[in-house]
Amino acid sequence: MSQCGPEEIRSAYVDRLGKEFGDFFYHLDESVVRLVAIWDVYRSLFGTNKERVDLLYEATEFVTRTFHDSLHQRVILGICQVSDPAGSGSRSNVTVYGLPRFIDDEVHRAEIERMLVDVEGATNFARDLRNKLIAHSDLEAATGSYIVDYSSRIKIVGAIKSIIEPLR
Repeated sequence: MSQCGPEEIRSAYVDRLGKEFGDFFYHLDESVVRLVAIWDVYRSLFGTNKERVDLLYEATEFVTRTFHDSLHQRVILGICQVSDPAGSGSRSNVTVYGLPRFIDDEVHRAEIERMLVDVEGATNFARDLRNKLIAHSDLEAATGSYIVDYSSRIKIVGAIKSIIEPLR
């Protein structure tokens, strides 16, 4: 069984979807695959077995906490990366919100747009964490006068599933 490299995968998307949409979809798909892979690493280390987590913290608490926080923050940033607005000023972003512009069929576009409403609801917690605690040190969040919508495994899985749905 042979495996395709990144260029072959990109080329297949371009052949099937055209240059602009193919390139866009390839980069979006790669970002989602990377997000899922990082989430899988996080879950395998910190989300499947309490004894494993306890052992990691017992062996080296500082390194384990640093690794835990780094993976968690990367998952949160990955969710935001693929679910932020389609553009900012004159710049385009590779995000699920960019998909509708490539879909000519009105029924299919409307279906994707309905899915994007679900993406927004499922990913708001990640943007809140990013904006208040990860990318910035928000004073209200730091002092407790603003309550940050923290993540949970359920929220992260829901966000990832909602992001994947429009790509099917």
